[in-house]
Amino acid sequence: PAPAPAPAPHEVMGGDNAVGGDSSFMMSQAEMSRFSFQDGEHTQHPSGAPHHYGGSTTHRHVIGPPLTVLPKRERLVAAGCDPSGAVSAPPPDHLQSSLDPEAADLYDPDVPRLAPPGGVSQRDRVPGGFVKVAEMEAWRKPMPLSVVVGGATRRPLRFGKEHIPAEAAGQARALVFEHFQGSRVFDGVMSVYQLPNGREAHYYDKGSSVYEETHLDLLTPPRQPRNLSDLCNDQLPTRDILDKLARPDDGGDGGGFAPTPPLCPLPGLHTLRVVSPRLVADPEAYGNLVAVHVRFVVRPEKVLEEREYNEDRLTHIKEPWSIHKSVYVPRKKREADSKDFWDGPEVGAACCSFDWVETTRKSKFIKFMTMEHRKNKSKDAPPFDVMVARVLASLQKWYLPLEASFRYYSSTGSGNLMTMQLNEFSELMTVCGIPENDTASCRRADLDTIFITTNFDELNVVNNNNSGMLEAAGAKGPKDANNDSNSITRSEFVELLVRVAAAKHCSLGRTACLGEATEMLCADTIVANLPEFVKRDRSVWRNARLYTEGMDDVWKKYLEFVKLLFKVYRRSGGGRFSQAMMIEQFEQLNEQMDLYDAQCTIQGVRNSFLFAQMLTIDNIGENAWAAEGLQLIEFLEALARVAELKNLPSALEIAAGGFTEYGAVGPGGGGEGEGVPNIVVYMEAVRVDINVAVFIPAAKDRPPEHGLEALLDLLARRIFLRATTVPDGEAFNISRVLKLLTTAINRI
Repeated sequence: PAPAPAPAPHEVMGGDNAVGGDSSFMMSQAEMSRFSFQDGEHTQHPSGAPHHYGGSTTHRHVIGPPLTVLPKRERLVAAGCDPSGAVSAPPPDHLQSSLDPEAADLYDPDVPRLAPPGGVSQRDRVPGGFVKVAEMEAWRKPMPLSVVVGGATRRPLRFGKEHIPAEAAGQARALVFEHFQGSRVFDGVMSVYQLPNGREAHYYDKGSSVYEETHLDLLTPPRQPRNLSDLCNDQLPTRDILDKLARPDDGGDGGGFAPTPPLCPLPGLHTLRVVSPRLVADPEAYGNLVAVHVRFVVRPEKVLEEREYNEDRLTHIKEPWSIHKSVYVPRKKREADSKDFWDGPEVGAACCSFDWVETTRKSKFIKFMTMEHRKNKSKDAPPFDVMVARVLASLQKWYLPLEASFRYYSSTGSGNLMTMQLNEFSELMTVCGIPENDTASCRRADLDTIFITTNFDELNVVNNNNSGMLEAAGAKGPKDANNDSNSITRSEFVELLVRVAAAKHCSLGRTACLGEATEMLCADTIVANLPEFVKRDRSVWRNARLYTEGMDDVWKKYLEFVKLLFKVYRRSGGGRFSQAMMIEQFEQLNEQMDLYDAQCTIQGVRNSFLFAQMLTIDNIGENAWAAEGLQLIEFLEALARVAELKNLPSALEIAAGGFTEYGAVGPGGGGEGEGVPNIVVYMEAVRVDINVAVFIPAAKDRPPEHGLEALLDLLARRIFLRATTVPDGEAFNISRVLKLLTTAINRI
């Protein structure tokens, strides 16, 4: 086929350094295909091999360095093109209407154009001739470019006729025009080069020396640029180019740039404690933190370090603790009638026998038992002496809990602790469930009558030959000096129990034998219904909470102090001291030392006094003071029982709470200084604020010596603080307390 006419080449100005230098190719194939080479340019093949320019002479030269194409955004906009290189506006409507739909792609601004303005290529032809070509070329404005040539001196090549200065007319110019398939005009004269878009073009140089074409090996193309350092640009690309680089069109072959990963979504709430945690998108919400007032408490902690080492020591083998070498020895030697550390069944039987002798002195009681024996008409009825022996045996068997009930309920009223009044007796009967109001002999009124009958005392003892027992006629005996007319003594309590047994069991037909009725009353009615703390064997508590090595060590440490305290509070009127500490004196000690509280009540202190006493066989004669009061070891036991009621913290527990000698440090409030734990400071702090109290286990769950030592320390400190003769500023010391107590005894 006939070759198409070649278009007239257009000139493009080149710099002086158009040849030489070294640079990397900075345009992608997609970008190269977007530019319209209107006037010819120095360039390089996208594959990395340099293009060679041909001329009209036989001389050839190597066209060097690769070019960097930087579109000017403001010039693109001024020329009517978008920054990516495409024409910003479509062809006019009157031009679009006249085009053949099949040739519409010829005017697609995205299709490369190599024909210069004024020239017509084969692709520019439309059906019907060359009409409207000039108008189309007027609409298709050339896209001005800036090309930077690598080398020592960087000079731009500007494309477009309007940018060629007059003084540059004699400089070298690169010419380019398209080569059409089938054209042989320049065969053997000018080489044909294939462009990135698949089309072919001729290049030649005008106005400069021509050199022979030199073929170079194909270089490895550079990797696709991903950041500014890869582009090696002096300025940032335009915004739209960055957007195109971020989302390239790879045609589905996966060769485009890696997509920029999206930002992670914002959380629903701020992770920091800001004032407005839900305003995540508001920049002002960041850094606007909530003001938190943090309080720091510094507490010292002991760090214990374990070390192992060998040391030769002279050890002394400690003898096993024995109660026979303890402070409790005087109880066995001279205080207790049992001549032992405990009240066993033997001493109980001895006390019961003494009470039985005292109560059988009354003629009315003998007559009562005689009448009850006569009522028994059964064939197996025992003789009178046997019946009396059975009654006594039952009382001796259950004497210890019966005597404990007498002591306890005697202390619940306002009378003497050694006697029981009518109200106290009625309370005991009610607790044990003895009254039966629907009967004729065991109603509450019947029980009151029995109490009044038993309370009658006789005088002028005479010999009754018929009964072989002592009878009396009168109001009061010589041994009943401590018994008033409204209460009964311990021996009368024995008589009272026998009379109640007859009213409840014999009169109601449950049994005809008075001895059997007494057993039924003691075992099934009274002892079975008594409170546990009343009928509990005192020896059990003494073995577990009193007769221990730890308690013995505490008593030995404070023994001199306790002895002086015991003597001071035994004083009576006229500068005399009683042989034992009476209940009034013991209560005075607890009151003056401020020991009464919700746990340590008046009744609790009375119970401590009563349960600390050992049994006294003769409680109404010359030894009545021993039965009424506390001796030294009994005083120690009473203090131990009070200490268990108070349950004060030990020295270690007080020190852990920060209550020291010179004030409370830490939870206790103000004060400075360090020293031994101060129980008085602790008690005062707890009185002001109960929340500062340290944790104390229950008394039954902790060693008894802890609470006892705390109680004795509290008593000594309060005596020291209340003394008026102590010099100001003197610290607490037990020696000063002993001097204060000794002075008080001597002054009395």
